[in-house]
Amino acid sequence: MDADGDENYLDAERSVGFYLEQGDRVRVVWTGSMRGDTRTVTIANATLGS
Repeated sequence: MDADGDENYLDAERSVGFYLEQGDRVRVVWTGSMRGDTRTVTIANATLGS
């Protein structure tokens, strides 16, 4: 996604580090530990352009 329209998809704080296009599926995952137990939680799933 080109956040500022400059045809460069690496837009600082909005950058994901790779090119995404319509129809790509993405997942946001949080991994952390609490009292020694490591936990992974899926926060969101999305298909771009849907």
